[in-house]
Amino acid sequence: MDWLLNGTALLVALAIIAIGTGYIATPTTMTRSFGLPLPGDDPNTAS
Repeated sequence: MDWLLNGTALLVALAIIAIGTGYIATPTTMTRSFGLPLPGDDPNTAS
């Protein structure tokens, strides 16, 4: 039973790392895939 809990924790940790790496590598693509609206092109929007 220990191996199941450790395996599940490892998979969750790897998924979180993959999502974070994706946001660093391609933030626009990850934002769209997550369903969040993209920021506008206003002069007040930080880039």
